[in-house]
Amino acid sequence: MRNLTLRFTKVTGAGNDFILFDTLNHVVPFLGEEMIRTLCQRGLGVGADGILILSLSQNADFKVNYYNADGSSGMLCANGARCAVVYAKKFLDIRSSQITFECCGEKYSAEVLKDNVVRFSLNKSPVTKTTTITIQDSEYNLFYANTGAEHVVLEYSEIKDLLHNFSDTQFDSFNMNSFGKLIRNHPSFQPDGVNVNVIEIENDNKIKIRSYEKGVENETLACGTGIIAAALFLSEKHNYNSPIEIWSRSNRKFIVEYNKKDGEFNDVKLTGEAEIVYFGEIIPEDYSRK
Repeated sequence: MRNLTLRFTKVTGAGNDFILFDTLNHVVPFLGEEMIRTLCQRGLGVGADGILILSLSQNADFKVNYYNADGSSGMLCANGARCAVVYAKKFLDIRSSQITFECCGEKYSAEVLKDNVVRFSLNKSPVTKTTTITIQDSEYNLFYANTGAEHVVLEYSEIKDLLHNFSDTQFDSFNMNSFGKLIRNHPSFQPDGVNVNVIEIENDNKIKIRSYEKGVENETLACGTGIIAAALFLSEKHNYNSPIEIWSRSNRKFIVEYNKKDGEFNDVKLTGEAEIVYFGEIIPEDYSRK
């Protein structure tokens, strides 16, 4: 496998970026964790929040496996899924705007709208609850939601006292990496950890979100499953009605829709941008070392 050219596509879901490999049209060798980390490392690799590998499915239009930048897997990535759908629509000869795919043993659906906008549908109701954790001798209420990945949501106005320890107290400039790491590694969420989202409701009712993703171990410019979790939080705590608009760190608008009955969320959908950025080739010295 020496000198094998590995073709890839760089894609982004409103700033949440991925390296996509298409096994249906190209030869893609096995990518071990070390190789995935190398490819995703910014400055030394292609650079990405994660990797998407498209393959054949017997039950849907295609199958997608998602890997975090650290090589971990087994969770849904809503932005990655929407990027995979945009790619599949263009290069897998799918004529319908309604597309299905497999991920993590589940079947999902999405609809390609105009201008690379994709509406993604969760296939089951998210699990939600409120939990309390202790940080620096104070108790804080967090909203938990499993939207295909595990998330907690905090409201900026309720954690300002904590942010004095993270270089700044302003929503747009506090150190989300340090704060996110504190919550992600909190004993209450071990051993697996949790994704962390902080939202701000501005005076004009514009809702903004900042997200720290485990596996990436960094703040990302957008997190689809985190945005869904934030919308469910707004519905539960502030009685927001569907649809809910939320603006990501990249200043891109997402729309979350759902039906709510007897406290349960159904038919949850996420709409936002997904784009193909560029195509590239990698010629590693030897895959067998990775």
